[in-house]
Amino acid sequence: HISLGAEFTAADGETVPLMEEDIFYDPDRGVFTGAYIFNVRLADGAPTGIVELLSHGDHVHVRGQQDGRTALVFMLQRDDDVVWESAEINVMVEDPDMAAAPAAPAESPGFGVLAALGGLMVVIYAARR
Repeated sequence: HISLGAEFTAADGETVPLMEEDIFYDPDRGVFTGAYIFNVRLADGAPTGIVELLSHGDHVHVRGQQDGRTALVFMLQRDDDVVWESAEINVMVEDPDMAAAPAAPAESPGFGVLAALGGLMVVIYAARR
């Protein structure tokens, strides 16, 4: 299980606010409306069943479901419109019970991804659980 957050900065240096406007969750469409949100989806043609994806608007959760590899795409959305989309990011899920044990316990540092596209800078950061 990994939780990912993002910061989106416009060309003028202003941070794009996530989930800070009047919002409404539309269960029929499965989307938040009225605010910018950080979201994630499987890349086109990526294997399914490897991960479960959950969006909370200002962060996402990626939960491993079974061993394997897949690919994700991160997005900035407003209503149903995709404002920005990352390139495909490969993800590997491995059962920790099947992996070789490390020599010593190791802290899992967070990681960051920085992307710039069309005047929008994006930093995606993570924390493992």
